[in-house]
Amino acid sequence: MGKLLDIANKLSGLTEASINEAALKSFSDNQRAATDLNTDQLYHGKQADGGFLPDYSQRSVTVFGKPPGPMRLFETGAFYRGFFVKVDKTKAVFGSNDSKTEKLTKAFGQDEIFGLTKENLTDFSRNYVLPDLQKFVRSFFHV
Repeated sequence: MGKLLDIANKLSGLTEASINEAALKSFSDNQRAATDLNTDQLYHGKQADGGFLPDYSQRSVTVFGKPPGPMRLFETGAFYRGFFVKVDKTKAVFGSNDSKTEKLTKAFGQDEIFGLTKENLTDFSRNYVLPDLQKFVRSFFHV
């Protein structure tokens, strides 16, 4: 009976706030995977909402050698390499510390560039956050 009481007492620490905190910690711990997903979708011209960036102009394609199709926001790779996720107590926010960030967010929008599509968020949650949350919840049953 003592072990069940110990588990019950420990479970009182399993709250919505503690689960949210554990999820955000997982996001922070796995930010490289999250930013890789974000830059990969941008490399394919995909915005965070699942839509596509505008196509390169014909001049960009013929004169500057850009590939036809949606813009990628990739020139030297510095913008992508600068990607990070800042996690606070309530949310995770994507950004880049590259000097072009402000110009690009003004042109295309913060929420369009930074963040994960529904598919990538599901993939990230399933492969990174869920296993971390499972470990977190299981820790309440080990006394």
